[in-house]
Amino acid sequence: MALSVLEREIHSGMPLDRSILAMPIETDGTSLLQNWRMANARKLNLQMAHRETGQEWSTPAMVHLSLGHFVAVIQKRDGMLLVRDSLFGGERWIHEATLNQESSGYALIPNGQLPVGWHSVSESEAARIWAGDSCGGGTAADPHAPVPENLAPACTGMPVAQLNTLSSALLLNDIPVSYTPPRGQKIALTLTYNSKNADQPATYTYSNLGPKWAFDWVLTLTDDPTTVGQTVKLLPASGGMKAQVGYNTLTQTYAPDYFNQDQLVRTSASSYKVVHRDGSSDIYDLTDGAIVAPRTLFRTRSIDPSGNTVTYGYDAQRRLTTVTDALGQVTTLSYGLAGDPKKVTLVTDPFGRTASMTYTASGLLESITDALGITTTFSYGPTTQNPAMAADFINGMTTPYGTSTFACGNGAANNTWILATDPSGDQERSEYVGLVSSLPLSDPVAPVGVVNTGHWFFNSYYWDKRAMEIYPGDYTKAKITHWVYSPGGWLNSVPSWEKKPLESRTWFLQAGQANSQEMGTISSPSAVLRILDDLSTQSTLTTYNTIGKPTQVTDPLGRVTSYVYSTDGIDLLEVHNLTGGIDDLLAKYTYNTQHKPLTTIDAAGQTTTFTYNGFGQILTITNPKSEVTTLTYDLNGYLQNVKGPLLNAGQQITTFTYDLVGRVKTVTNQPDNYTLTYDYDNLDRRTTITYPDGTTEETLFDRLDAWKTKDRLGRWTVMSYNASRQLTSVQDPQGRITRLDWCGCGTLDGLTDPQGKITSWVRDIQGRVTGKIFPDLTSLQYAYDAIGRLAQRIDAKAQVTKYSYYQDNALAAVTYSNTSKPTPNVSYTYDGRFNRLATSTGGLGTTTYVYNPITSTPTLGAGRLASVTGPLANSTITYGYDALGRVTTRGINDINETRTLDVLGRMSTVANPLGTFTYTFDGPTNRLQNIALPNGQSTVFGYSSASGDKRLQSIQNQKANGTNISAFSYSYDANGQIQTWTTQADAQNPKVNTFTYDAVGQILSNTQTDAVTQSVLIAYGYGYDEAGNRTTSQINGATTASTFNNLNQLTGETYSATPMITKPGGKSKQPGSKTKPPRRSPEAAKRLAVAKASAAEVK
Repeated sequence: MALSVLEREIHSGMPLDRSILAMPIETDGTSLLQNWRMANARKLNLQMAHRETGQEWSTPAMVHLSLGHFVAVIQKRDGMLLVRDSLFGGERWIHEATLNQESSGYALIPNGQLPVGWHSVSESEAARIWAGDSCGGGTAADPHAPVPENLAPACTGMPVAQLNTLSSALLLNDIPVSYTPPRGQKIALTLTYNSKNADQPATYTYSNLGPKWAFDWVLTLTDDPTTVGQTVKLLPASGGMKAQVGYNTLTQTYAPDYFNQDQLVRTSASSYKVVHRDGSSDIYDLTDGAIVAPRTLFRTRSIDPSGNTVTYGYDAQRRLTTVTDALGQVTTLSYGLAGDPKKVTLVTDPFGRTASMTYTASGLLESITDALGITTTFSYGPTTQNPAMAADFINGMTTPYGTSTFACGNGAANNTWILATDPSGDQERSEYVGLVSSLPLSDPVAPVGVVNTGHWFFNSYYWDKRAMEIYPGDYTKAKITHWVYSPGGWLNSVPSWEKKPLESRTWFLQAGQANSQEMGTISSPSAVLRILDDLSTQSTLTTYNTIGKPTQVTDPLGRVTSYVYSTDGIDLLEVHNLTGGIDDLLAKYTYNTQHKPLTTIDAAGQTTTFTYNGFGQILTITNPKSEVTTLTYDLNGYLQNVKGPLLNAGQQITTFTYDLVGRVKTVTNQPDNYTLTYDYDNLDRRTTITYPDGTTEETLFDRLDAWKTKDRLGRWTVMSYNASRQLTSVQDPQGRITRLDWCGCGTLDGLTDPQGKITSWVRDIQGRVTGKIFPDLTSLQYAYDAIGRLAQRIDAKAQVTKYSYYQDNALAAVTYSNTSKPTPNVSYTYDGRFNRLATSTGGLGTTTYVYNPITSTPTLGAGRLASVTGPLANSTITYGYDALGRVTTRGINDINETRTLDVLGRMSTVANPLGTFTYTFDGPTNRLQNIALPNGQSTVFGYSSASGDKRLQSIQNQKANGTNISAFSYSYDANGQIQTWTTQADAQNPKVNTFTYDAVGQILSNTQTDAVTQSVLIAYGYGYDEAGNRTTSQINGATTASTFNNLNQLTGETYSATPMITKPGGKSKQPGSKTKPPRRSPEAAKRLAVAKASAAEVK
């Protein structure tokens, strides 16, 4: 590795030749002689030499260390040497005395006259100088690289396993206890295991969880207290190390971090601050007392952008003992091992909920028990696949769902691999391989500006569970990631390109790169490039400010969006569209010192204003129409109520109360005085909702999954899951069971309905649906293009639909072929400056969309749809907008409709050629109370009380004199199913319809009676099959029996005057029936069948 670094220094500006790194080596490493011969092959003009103690160092040089390692020494200045090597944290200035002490004296130095005190080394002598690290083969992954940021975050509940494809490492994440205070940061105990965490102390002198484990409440950095500006190492809890370099003596800041643009600030001789992109920061000001390097500093405070602080308290033994949130609530950490007092054994949150840890006799974390009482255990050590595996490697993880096993090791030339097997036996695997010559060395066509060669070298290969099931070990069927390399020649955790098995490569360029394979100045991509089917390049270009926020984005069609920030780079001030040299201002913002927006101004020039309290919590929102929403908090920051804009002395007010853990306990809406009450378990999952009438909805959990749910009528739905927590069956309150079949890879393969009819899906190796097979064995087929967009669909009649796209992935055209009836193609065009539809052309002609311009003097509706003109004459629809962007006028062929809205956004009036329609509401609610028609008639609505959920109770259509034209009234059960529906026309006797339902809400009967005489006017009855198809319908004594095919399409109807016999549960049979032709026309039946099939598919 050191030789590759030296080559790049000598051949400045040239990309690293990775073939050096792929050369085969001995299992013991490489010798000085082997490195010299490789250097000669690369024309590096180096010689083998030995330096006597005390003599000057020659640079650049590859120096051998006594511990058996080669490092690259780049330059010398003022008694300091610049060393590039992962062992030294990437790039670091060290004292000459340090290298004097660590070096054996052997080195490769430039050809020419040897410096004083140096002598040549013979080949036989050089052959005896070995280093255990390799210049090739083996893993070239930086052992200190941070974990890639695209991995899934930790979640509440049991640990989740992931594979780090760069380092072939096992990662586990868990949050066994957490809570969210009303202000400040969430308090979550996040535990992380990284099987290749190379940056932990050999012996802990502070709080820890044992080897390879860490938690993000204890964050540290290391520095050299004797020298200002030396490299500082930040140690993330997930593993790896971030070397902070580029110290500015004037500002006392380091260069923004390459990975996430955090900026390290030296605040004193014994303290630092890390400033994050959102304005939050971490303070490191507790030292371990060291006066020479390496000195460790601990994070003691974490401050959000509004100034809310989380404080981490340590005791005299450098053990974290308390975590205090922004409210002053304290989480405590306990240490219960007398023989190992630095290991955390118990964490107790402010509400008494706990997470506990146990350890093996050798100090390995053995179990985690979360706040719910779920315990996960771990086993360690050698595996069958690798008997030499380290003692701290987790080979098994057992949860209530079963045991997952893990294996990891080295292949030929120290290539690395890791294998994970879940409780069901399904596997996923990742390999890092230095050379796979069976792959294409380059692509036939590649984007401009990329290094289109060397695709054999230094890739990570990942087989998910589907690929492992079908193509284990086939490198062409794995997801391939090619990593950028650092100045030290190490691969880092940022991709240079990625390739899925069935798609074209995705290339990532970075600002400041010498070439596409090297690290740039920022990890975020400045260009994302792909080759399309027509061999053109799709490119998205982005520039960034110094803290990594995008300043300009150019989409694949050249549309340019620009972003302007405050001087600190944090707060977004303006958004512009600069496409075509025209500057359209889309939005403007102002901020307070907490980085909270004070005003937002849209493209129409309309301003929304915000105010806040001292903790950054929003107090008021004033919209462009001066309508104010107000939020009120208690002294601890809990939201007490939200008041909407004032309307005729009335307001919508929502109030909140909280339980002892700070979770919402009740929500009350005024003026209805309608209250919902909530209960939770120890993982903060909602378990019960109580309604004003005392009924409840409940959820029972089995481990981490919702097992049973109860509705307000007491009806239970039961669910089951497999060992991967995938839903496998649902039993409804009627007892009908729907089953789901899963591929081990995690995709749904089949669904069996309660009648046993199976719908299945066919997927490719990437998990994309390529076919759908219906119960009657008809099917749909799908195909995709080179970058994964849907390209073709073939239906059950072999009719072909093809989709084409513009370079920005917008749909360009839909074409049809082999259709049973002529079907016109459809095409689309888009605005050249904004990604919005301009025209759509189909069988009738072209529809055109026109938008309001964005001007320097803003007007209402700027940038919004102004008109739609269809292909028919007199078909133009125009739109006008108010200050809030709501449609207030609409015209059809110059015949206009005008709408007014009140301060709550409710429609007040609609005026059109028919006259003016006026709407009034039930106080400051959204319940419509009256519609006044232009002819004096009106419709009046009535509602139930809060205990009846304020449901619609009555509708009266009235004449101008107030007498009823017709009236309707409703009653409901607790679930909202209509129990009775009463209708009345003029002065006729009211008719009452009474309904019954089965356990799943399917209507079983409707009996209509005369409300005055109580006589039965008509009776309806219904029965259903297990799939929910209505198989029998009865009107008085006449019954219709319906039959359906495997697609739930209606195939026939049978009529009889014999009364229907209804079985319990809604099932029915029809005795003495005879078959008649369906009453519907064939075309009508076909449409109904299609509708039912669609509904069945949705179900």
